[in-house]
Amino acid sequence: MDKWIGCRSLSMALIFGFPLACSARVEKKVAVKPVLSPQVILSHLPKYSQAARRPLEAALLNEHFDGVIPSAIVEEVIRLQGGAATAEQLMVDLLPIARLYSVPPTSGFRVGAVCQGLSGNLYFGANLELAGAPLGFAIHAEQSAIADALAHEEKAVERLAVTAAPCGHCRQFLNELTTASTLQVIIPDKPKTTLAALLPNSFGPADLGVKAGLGGQPETLLTSVSGAVDPVEQAALRAASRSYSPYTASYSGAAFRLKDGKILAGSYVENAAYNPSLPPIIAAIDRLRFSGASYADISEAALAELEGAKISQEGVTRLILQSIAPGVQLRVVKLRVAKAR
Repeated sequence: MDKWIGCRSLSMALIFGFPLACSARVEKKVAVKPVLSPQVILSHLPKYSQAARRPLEAALLNEHFDGVIPSAIVEEVIRLQGGAATAEQLMVDLLPIARLYSVPPTSGFRVGAVCQGLSGNLYFGANLELAGAPLGFAIHAEQSAIADALAHEEKAVERLAVTAAPCGHCRQFLNELTTASTLQVIIPDKPKTTLAALLPNSFGPADLGVKAGLGGQPETLLTSVSGAVDPVEQAALRAASRSYSPYTASYSGAAFRLKDGKILAGSYVENAAYNPSLPPIIAAIDRLRFSGASYADISEAALAELEGAKISQEGVTRLILQSIAPGVQLRVVKLRVAKAR
């Protein structure tokens, strides 16, 4: 069985043109966390008073920061700035800091994004590429911000600020949101617009008979086929239960346990156009990046996916894991939909 899996990973590597050994060496050189300090924050937010910067510093420099600025801090910053700032302006002003999290070893092009949920929370996003891997394995800043919001169980995204106009790939990804028809898009130094204006005559969930879009999906009750699972496998299972897969019902989630015991997870996100879909391993790597950890911190990894689904994430997950954390074994948990009580 192990031999077959090894051959499968190698075959996929050859198909994708992804040199495993070489890319693993390159990935170790790639930092996934920016160095933030009060001085760095001051340099990016010079027009904010010291009083207004203080709560931002407390959030950004907190050891538990994982890409979210709570609504209470957003409101406090606006109040302390004496009305000179709004939530939209703060989102734009935070873009350079979000962009510091960008990891673009291939393109060298850094993009930052900040979205605001219905809760008022702000969620960071930044583009991330895997060195040596095909560009399809990248996560765009807009996808990153939305994945961040979903990971924190935000049900709706109202606004999105981004350092550059969203590409077509991201416009299609954003079109999956329940708020796609009203989503406000903010680009620095340009008039505020909407996703509907950026993507006229769009193709989306409704065209495939899906009424509830991304963020409005109910949690799928899943259970392990083999029974009991350990904490990292359980985290992958929970991520799978929150995944968005209305077109293929291929629910899946991935999770890492870090050397300090912290567990991070990412959920699969599907798209009506299929191609902009987000694999769970990439979503988990995105969580790793915003949690301030590095690939070298990964000690365990698990993938949970629905047994017999149309799509399996196992092959690509093994391939990517071998690239970023060689030597870490992947445990695969097969799931089934639990019967309602």
